[in-house]
Amino acid sequence: MTYKRKKKNNKRGIDISSLPAVTKIYDLENKNCPDCGEPLRKIGENIRKELVYYPARYEVIEHVQYVYTCDRCEEDSLKSKIFKADMKASVIYKSFASPSLLSYIIDNKFNKALPLYRQEVMFNQIGLKLSRQTMANWMIKLHDEYFKRMTDYMHKTLLQSEYLHADETTNQVLNVPDQKPTTKSYMWVYKTGRSEDKQIVHFIYENTRGHEHAKKHLEGYHNILQTDGLVLCQDFGQLKLQNL
Repeated sequence: MTYKRKKKNNKRGIDISSLPAVTKIYDLENKNCPDCGEPLRKIGENIRKELVYYPARYEVIEHVQYVYTCDRCEEDSLKSKIFKADMKASVIYKSFASPSLLSYIIDNKFNKALPLYRQEVMFNQIGLKLSRQTMANWMIKLHDEYFKRMTDYMHKTLLQSEYLHADETTNQVLNVPDQKPTTKSYMWVYKTGRSEDKQIVHFIYENTRGHEHAKKHLEGYHNILQTDGLVLCQDFGQLKLQNL
């Protein structure tokens, strides 16, 4: 009975074939034999791949808007007119934050669970004095000016579903007026069922876990709700409650 050795798997658990590649050639300057002087003949090549990381690069774009007026109109005592070239407006009024910078901060905070105080440290390490207070203010302004309309639409669409899940989970929040830092706050979560065409998960923050919050957030909903006993309340009216 013969033994057949298994072929080694050379895969290292990472596929880098789709990444852009740069080829660096290492060749001899003198292709003549140092012993006899005859031309050398190439018999092969050794290839080694290396995955390189390039740190983030930041730059400042200075937007300069030229402004013009008409001297003749001003001399003729007519109303002086001002003419401005079209210029892209800032995402946040009177802020140097760009869409790319804001997207990076949001992605770090919500997708990578990287708090603003740690991002502050990261920015300081590259010489950019960007405080967590500034980033927090940006998040608030983005919500008020842009994201609130989107979340309101999500909430409205969610209430049109045939089947909903609901629950609440604890969330500690500091500096809440008239509330101790150790007091528990709550994040209410509402999710559409798997059968819905539009899959929505809606998070809503509240200071307490009172059922009046569920009543408020589910106002106008008249289909099936899957939840635990806490979310249930007698004032839901026509709701078909399925307590599983």
